[in-house]
Amino acid sequence: EKSQRSHVCVAVRCRPISEKETAAGATVALHVSDDNQLVLRHKGGDQSYAFDHVFGPEVAQDQLFQTLGMTQLDQAFAGYNSTIFAYGQTGSGKTHTMLNHRGGEQER
Repeated sequence: EKSQRSHVCVAVRCRPISEKETAAGATVALHVSDDNQLVLRHKGGDQSYAFDHVFGPEVAQDQLFQTLGMTQLDQAFAGYNSTIFAYGQTGSGKTHTMLNHRGGEQER
């Protein structure tokens, strides 16, 4: 009997800093060092975190969809359960990632 394989992919999307944050003097506390590495500047030091995918604020909605969404659709059409789950605190960018509600028509 074949064993069933489970696959979980963890991706991080960093939203752009908002106008409100910029007006309040906020600065960006993280940067993407490569497609899998996020670096957080905290208390004078850098802390690196690894993920399956890391998307910076400049990444377009369609690139995110091509990388993550198409895989999920392919799996769903093949008859497998598939989920995209957006998680984070209030204001962290969940709606930006799922809907890009502030983007232009071409960016949604």
